[in-house]
Amino acid sequence: MFRSNKLNLIISIAAAIAIWVYVVTFINPVNDRTIRGVSVKLINMEGLTQNGLTVSPNQVFAVDVVVKGPRSDISKLNASDLSATADMTGFPAGRNTVDVEVSVPDKIEFLETHPAKIEVVVEDLISVTKPVVLEYAGEFESNVEPGFITLSPQEISMSGTKEIVDSIDTVKARIESNALGEDERTVTTKVEAYTRSGESIYGLTYSQNEIDVTARLCNTKEVPLKLNVTGTPAAGREITNTDVPKTVTIRGDEKAIAEITEVEGRDINIAGIKETTMYTPDLTLPKDVELANASRNMAVTVEIGGIEAKNLSFTPDMIRIEGLPKDYTAHITTGELPVTIYGKQDDIKDMTPSDINAYIDLSKTELSGGIIEAKVLFEDDKRLTKIECIPPAVKVSVFRSNIAGVNATQTVVH
Repeated sequence: MFRSNKLNLIISIAAAIAIWVYVVTFINPVNDRTIRGVSVKLINMEGLTQNGLTVSPNQVFAVDVVVKGPRSDISKLNASDLSATADMTGFPAGRNTVDVEVSVPDKIEFLETHPAKIEVVVEDLISVTKPVVLEYAGEFESNVEPGFITLSPQEISMSGTKEIVDSIDTVKARIESNALGEDERTVTTKVEAYTRSGESIYGLTYSQNEIDVTARLCNTKEVPLKLNVTGTPAAGREITNTDVPKTVTIRGDEKAIAEITEVEGRDINIAGIKETTMYTPDLTLPKDVELANASRNMAVTVEIGGIEAKNLSFTPDMIRIEGLPKDYTAHITTGELPVTIYGKQDDIKDMTPSDINAYIDLSKTELSGGIIEAKVLFEDDKRLTKIECIPPAVKVSVFRSNIAGVNATQTVVH
């Protein structure tokens, strides 16, 4: 009896398995299934671009799709087998709700999408044009560098959202150093935009993705630079410092630069300038020679400072009398003398009459006694641009001394 029951159980299980295999294999029932994470592709973006719009970056669109079909078919489905799209035709800037359309393989029936619509943010399309900066991957031999470089085009236009465009710092193109030789060669390379911190920028549309770089390897050489600064600044201004490079580095064919021992530049005329100014030297170079990278941004800087004026008052005892014969006595009869000094503010702000040596020289004056006029002179002070007094002369009373041994040159009487 026990064996009979056990045998019946085994037979029942085997029969169930056989039926299940039959149903799955031959009948193949229709089932529903949800395929999750189906990516949604935005289509007809050209219309947005034509209207000066674009889709905001960093938006990811995905939906769950419910399908129906024979069990053997839907069991093999994955997200990549389905196509989900959202048509962007005619949408304005802002947040937009867009229908999702789904395509499914043959023998599969589409039932529904969760969600049925996606939210897409549209922004104004901003464009900018930037120069291309060329970089090299690899090193060059000592005193060798690329020269006579031509980029075609030299600038690239890019468009994207304002946030992305505002983040652009430079546009770079890179070529391998071993791609160049002594003969002129053209290399095609890609361009890419970078942020100030050196990160690549995505979400941009380029006017073109590649440029042509034409260049050849050159030898470099450092030689003396002959360059003069001429002219006078505007009134009330003065040169406080001049920075002129003493040498310049050039590049070209080894034979061409070997014959160059000095480079001359056109004189830089600073006549009338009122503020510190940087000049790019105009150098005389042979046709097959150009500036090397070391001197590519070479500049002459002329620093200009302002000249301030300060009024001082000199009393007669502050003015020395020189050149007076021993048998003469003299004293200045003019009262206080107004003097104006000119110079940089830091130099003159604390100056007093005691810092300035004022004098009159009577050594070449014909003395016959009485009142004469003598020009007031000032000893040179390199801190001052100019010293002037109005009137420029003082009245001096001169007479012959009757007292023997009096040193009249040191006698000043009020």
